[in-house]
Amino acid sequence: MQKNIISVLLVFSLLVSSVIPAYANSDTPLISEMIYIEETGETVSYKLLTDTDDIRVVETSDENYTYHVVYNKNERSMDVVISDAKPKNVAFSTLKDSQQSIHIDLNQANDLYNFSEDSLYEDNLIAPLATTIKQKTFTNFEYFKTIGTTNSWELRRPDPSNPLFSYYYFNTNETNQNRSYLNSFMDYVEKINSQEFVILGLITASVFSDILVGLSGISTVFSGGALTPAMVMAVAGAVTANAAVINSIVTWGSYCQYAYNYYAEAYYARA
Repeated sequence: MQKNIISVLLVFSLLVSSVIPAYANSDTPLISEMIYIEETGETVSYKLLTDTDDIRVVETSDENYTYHVVYNKNERSMDVVISDAKPKNVAFSTLKDSQQSIHIDLNQANDLYNFSEDSLYEDNLIAPLATTIKQKTFTNFEYFKTIGTTNSWELRRPDPSNPLFSYYYFNTNETNQNRSYLNSFMDYVEKINSQEFVILGLITASVFSDILVGLSGISTVFSGGALTPAMVMAVAGAVTANAAVINSIVTWGSYCQYAYNYYAEAYYARA
């Protein structure tokens, strides 16, 4: 997809804090479910703890971590606590302590994208005699494949420090050793692209931007840009209570994680 960026630069305001305000009593969840994620084979615990005119509070857990997200609807901000779900059973943790806290300002996502019917479809079409095929996405998972005697590729993934506006990339020739990784990356970029259309058919661009900024803030600080279903579900569930949207975002997040993994495999097998 062609990304028409209105803002020149999005700077994430991440304030590490040791205290998250206790907005609500979470003893009795409004919703409590165990959700199976078909794309990854994982099971995530999802709890909607509070949903008022002012805030929405969601908590999710997988086998390793718990994500507690307070979404302030008026201030458009997120307070997030990430903690070890089962500290004794986690062989390796990226948390410095048993928990880590983050504050994320979502207001800088205003007018992030300018969507139009033309901008959604331009720049991704393949000319009848073209030797290069490509796919771009809003989230910077992208590929360019030039067909020849030896196919050549450029692969891109989001830069964790600025994932919506910057990316890492590398170039490689296609070989027997890396062909399956390159094709798998391409497949998941196509899936990401298609899923973004699904998401934008359910929510506005501004809501999607809030979710992207929230995920970018958490994944940049916590996991270097990687996404997990529990992380995605926590942020999506905090921004919207619509189950169809949450499911669509989780599916999108799983596709992003697979693309992230195949990017790494292709990188180490590059020629």
